[in-house]
Amino acid sequence: MTVRSKSPRAIMIFFRDGHGLAQARSESQVKTALNRLSKTIGLRVPSSKLVNLVLSGSFGRVIDLDELSIRTARCLFEPEQFPAAMIKIGDRGKEVMGSALVFASGKFSITGIKNYEDTKKCIDKLVEIVFPRSMFITDSQTK
Repeated sequence: MTVRSKSPRAIMIFFRDGHGLAQARSESQVKTALNRLSKTIGLRVPSSKLVNLVLSGSFGRVIDLDELSIRTARCLFEPEQFPAAMIKIGDRGKEVMGSALVFASGKFSITGIKNYEDTKKCIDKLVEIVFPRSMFITDSQTK
């Protein structure tokens, strides 16, 4: 069953086994939407927990994904399969914090983050990977 909430804007998906997914801009919006749904249908919604955070953003520049994949160790880019470079983000020797999709347009998405503390670390790591390697395409290169 899929339920959409307009205020706060959220979507909730419930499965037959009782599990569910909820998506909104913040954890508080998810909780508000779940509370409103429980009042509407007259059932108590069980406790929820944060399992996966998704971040999205843009570098604001065009990126050479071929060059990025050549110069970056934990990067996979198969343009015939998928239009984005996939990068595993984490400290060397430690568990991967998240996975990033970086598109040639400069937009990115980071998934797999388990807590709020790792969000800034993941973004900082992605910036460390992309910026120092001069992966950006300038206007003179596109002409």
